[in-house]
Amino acid sequence: MFEKVGLKMKRFFMISMVLMSCLASAFATDVTFNTSGINEIEVYDNTTLLGTINDSGILNLSDEAQNLTFVKEYFDNTTIEVNPLTATEYNVTLNETEYTVVINSDLDSFEIYDNGTYLGNFSEDARVLELTYGTYLLTFSKTGYEIANLTLDVPETLVFDVNLTQIVVNDTEDETNTTETTEETGDIPFAIIVYEGDTVSEKLESFFLNNFYLIGAFVFIVILGIFSGAPKTVLKKVNGNSRPSGRKGNRR
Repeated sequence: MFEKVGLKMKRFFMISMVLMSCLASAFATDVTFNTSGINEIEVYDNTTLLGTINDSGILNLSDEAQNLTFVKEYFDNTTIEVNPLTATEYNVTLNETEYTVVINSDLDSFEIYDNGTYLGNFSEDARVLELTYGTYLLTFSKTGYEIANLTLDVPETLVFDVNLTQIVVNDTEDETNTTETTEETGDIPFAIIVYEGDTVSEKLESFFLNNFYLIGAFVFIVILGIFSGAPKTVLKKVNGNSRPSGRKGNRR
């Protein structure tokens, strides 16, 4: 007798399970999720994994309101309320996770570029970058310094150093071919300065500009010497009239 009762109980249990399964299927609906091209997204109901979907993926959900969380590496988690009784298609927006990258440098400021695109300016008040997952080809630029480059993988590297080498400029003029001459009349030094690398006109212009006063003094001395060596004419009175007296004799 007990064996018959036990057998009936087993049959009742099996039939109940089948009925519950059928009822569950009858009260469940396929729901489509659009994820804007993002694939391999895990969907959770609280801590229970319901499945993994791609863009326009479908999940069979019970006909009741429920909060589903969508999880994807390198993206922020997104939770939305889903109710198959009111809608069978939902749009899910996943935002890329921004990682804080810290920059260490002794410089006060410099510009930062990613593959030619300006990212920002490093300064005392801005020593970090907010970057998403990926590989960055960074360039660091500052006036008077050599450009530096760095390949950065985020989020593998979140702290790095920047050291720029200062450019040294030799800002000296090449002055050559300097000669000095001394005049017999006054021992005056006369310097001629010629700049290499100029055209003929530029050299002449530079020559006269740089030696203007010396050239003037030299010309003045030459003219003074000419006039001081010229014969002098003396006027003498002859019979009450003035007549010039020079090196020539008087006419008789």
